[in-house]
Amino acid sequence: MDAARSLLRLGKQVAVMYRRTRHEMPAIAEEIDELLAEGIEITFLATPVEVLRRDGRLTGVRCVRMKLGKPDESGRRRPVPVEGSEYVVECDSVVTAIGESADLSFLPEEIKARTSWNIPADELGRTFESRLFAGGDVADGAGTVTAAIGYGRKAAYAIDACLRGGKLPDDAAVSPSLRERVSHVVRFEELNTAYFEDRPRLEPLSRSIDERIKTFDEVRSGFSEEDVISEARRCFSCGTCPECDNCFIFCPDAAITRVSSDPAKLYIVDYEYCKGCGICAAECPRACIIMKAVH
Repeated sequence: MDAARSLLRLGKQVAVMYRRTRHEMPAIAEEIDELLAEGIEITFLATPVEVLRRDGRLTGVRCVRMKLGKPDESGRRRPVPVEGSEYVVECDSVVTAIGESADLSFLPEEIKARTSWNIPADELGRTFESRLFAGGDVADGAGTVTAAIGYGRKAAYAIDACLRGGKLPDDAAVSPSLRERVSHVVRFEELNTAYFEDRPRLEPLSRSIDERIKTFDEVRSGFSEEDVISEARRCFSCGTCPECDNCFIFCPDAAITRVSSDPAKLYIVDYEYCKGCGICAAECPRACIIMKAVH
């Protein structure tokens, strides 16, 4: 997507070809939408099979239509050529954009011999060498900043544990985020949205199509500080107690008391008085209280 949009800004007429459907494209959906909005055509279920030349100059590519077969090792359906579907696309240049690979040239030869396009690592960044950790694109090829940051954070705990004791504990002991994680994930349907003000999502301003295809300036503007704060306030903080006192106020049996002196335990439920009516859970805006049957 980046290569095609860059060529468009250089004044070229551009078309993209992809051997699967849009559903299988690894590109970020927003990037595909912006590419299409800028007028770049994508031909799906087609792939080039031969570069055509005349008098030493490129004149086009011979292509073949594809259909989707059974899933391959990536989990995506494998593209299969359609017999007798060849056709020619005239063009004067071809750009291949089939991904990137990590530069592992800095590794010692004996370690490099045990790698391929990446350095095999588990979710804590541990590799086949006790003092070698890897993460992000060089490990799993996910290609996102979020994945790389997550890898780095977990690997930092593992490296620290390794340097301190020489032995790595299990995942739960390495990362506080894993140790403190609760088993229940609050779903939107569990929230009491009556307590929230409806506020639409803010969208950053974008340059017009005619303007942005002529420049390499940022397509989208950033948010002002006021907008950032407003957008952050849209967060439901699912499962996080807001200290709203709803459970305390609505409890018909006065079974819930507030312990203001203990910030780690704001409310206490007296189960001798609790009738299990569930009003506290129903009135909790963020689903901090969950009713469970005890047998």
